[in-house]
Amino acid sequence: RATLTTGQYLSRHKQIKLLNPLSYYENAWNETYPALLRDRGYYTGQVGKWQFHTYPRDKWNFTSDDEYGWHWREIAGKMVHVTKKNELDAMEFLKTRPKDSPFLLTVAFFAPHGVDGDPQQYY
Repeated sequence: RATLTTGQYLSRHKQIKLLNPLSYYENAWNETYPALLRDRGYYTGQVGKWQFHTYPRDKWNFTSDDEYGWHWREIAGKMVHVTKKNELDAMEFLKTRPKDSPFLLTVAFFAPHGVDGDPQQYY
């Protein structure tokens, strides 16, 4: 996600572990595409997996409230899969965004791996 967010190769952004995002130089966030678009009047949103331990919620106009580590959760009395929750959050963004502004919505689905314990799922 650091490469996608910054448009930079690993050799420049140096985010090889799940550390604080873009911590290798001051004001790194200002050079990301979400920050550049927000500065130019876009309404920005991020839904789903962020991947870093520090989530810059204040840098987006809209974020979902997911945390790591679940595939199924009871929400409002119903069992909901995290992929469905990502969909619902994305739809909420689209329905509530200002209609007179361009927008950016990043959706990173949260459940790319199974919950069967198979170590091969990570390769």
